[in-house]
Amino acid sequence: MSGQWISDGSPEIIISTDVSEVECNPGEHYGNVFNAIWKESEEGVSSGSHYWQIYLNELQESSIFVGLTDNEKFKRGWSLRGLFFGGPGNLSNGGSLIKGGFGPAMKTDTTIGVLAIFEEDKLKVYFDVDGKPLGLAFDLQATVLNGIFPAVHFSGKGKATISKNSEIPSDLSLQEETYEGIEGKWKCMEFKGETQRKCVTVDISKSEAEENSYNIHLRVINGIGFGLKLEDGKWKTSGGMSTLMGGMPEDMQLEGDMSNLFHTLSKTEVEGSALVVANETIDSKWDRYTVSRLPVTENPFK
Repeated sequence: MSGQWISDGSPEIIISTDVSEVECNPGEHYGNVFNAIWKESEEGVSSGSHYWQIYLNELQESSIFVGLTDNEKFKRGWSLRGLFFGGPGNLSNGGSLIKGGFGPAMKTDTTIGVLAIFEEDKLKVYFDVDGKPLGLAFDLQATVLNGIFPAVHFSGKGKATISKNSEIPSDLSLQEETYEGIEGKWKCMEFKGETQRKCVTVDISKSEAEENSYNIHLRVINGIGFGLKLEDGKWKTSGGMSTLMGGMPEDMQLEGDMSNLFHTLSKTEVEGSALVVANETIDSKWDRYTVSRLPVTENPFK
């Protein structure tokens, strides 16, 4: 395959002697992001259908976004702009969240498909995970990008290998995820014995790091990430990293109470169709929910 990875100028990006592979080694520079663009020409593509597959050889969990950019928007660090999917399963413009919960979290030994289809004046972008379609992600005016290129956006250590497939996928419709046990997407229905009216969600997925361990992403106002592990019959939580948005006092109080619940939980199990999360003083009940995966149709760069 003719092409090459090009770094955004960050020394943390390492271009392999196998030109299809790119590596990120951030060392102690966590909190920054490091980008690479795949170029098969100087102009990129602006017509037809194009399908790339990016295999995640190694990855610190959730630490990569993959997608499309152009020459003008490919920049260093957080200045990058493009149409991306990745991290915990979100859509991004390279600098900020566009839509959360679009698909599964990024992990090692996964192949992410990126399909770009130019139809008249539109650019349609689809993603798939190990061949499983996530549906239409972006449905935009083709002029939002001026000649597209695949790109990756690392926030942690990892390696990725790209290939271009001349066989364009024919099944593009969304296939819903299925879950077992406590895994999945849950919406809080009852908290402290009362019906919960504010939309509070939690995504729970198995962690690759250790057996009987999970990643938790709680959202009230902010997104809050936890680690959860079953050890000697008891649940233990770690972390609690959060975005830093503000909200109404009552919403921030609820967020604090929810965060405390997950920090101190003593029970996490499915009873019937509901997830019960509790500590010594607080019970909560959660129902499974399905994320609406409508595509992004507004210019994400404005």
